Amino acid sequence: MVTAVAVAMGVWLDRQFPLSVPIWCAWSGLFLAAWLAATRLARPRTAGVLLLVGALALGGLWHHCRWCLFPDDDLVRYARGTTELVHVRATVHGVPRWRPRLHQSPFDTVEQRDSTRIAVRVLAIRRGGRWQGVSGRANLTVDGHVWDFLPGDDVQFSAALRPVAEPLNPGEPDFAAHRRQTRELCELYCRHREAM
Repeated sequence: MVTAVAVAMGVWLDRQFPLSVPIWCAWSGLFLAAWLAATRLARPRTAGVLLLVGALALGGLWHHCRWCLFPDDDLVRYARGTTELVHVRATVHGVPRWRPRLHQSPFDTVEQRDSTRIAVRVLAIRRGGRWQGVSGRANLTVDGHVWDFLPGDDVQFSAALRPVAEPLNPGEPDFAAHRRQTRELCELYCRHREAM
């Protein structure tokens, strides 16, 4: 239990004060080497404290690798600030989820529609007439009902690619941080079912 708390503290430290991978590796190596030396010198309390601090550093390293490091070919590298239409090959990663249209208010400026959300793992993107391998996960939102895709199916579609929006107002939910935890940094929007 104490080790889990130490690892959680490392995650929290990296979240508040992000350090680079070499610094976390150096701290981990230093404290684990000191733990080994204290164990050989028969100093159990000192060894226990050093082991916990080493676990803290490993927790920070793990968090930094999961939160900040992404492959060079990640799909988000092609997402610009503006919505851009891209051609994508992907594998369906989750069961399609239908989202019914919300009640339309006279004050709404955007028309609400029924939509289907599908989690996909992106394999390739068309750039300049040829397919280029990419990696990453994203949510594909399609207007209308799309039920004929199951997890593991390969799909090809044209969709608008955009980064996940950051909160615009104080106190607003941070969906970008939540999606980053699942390593989804961008989203795809397909207006027409026929584009799949």
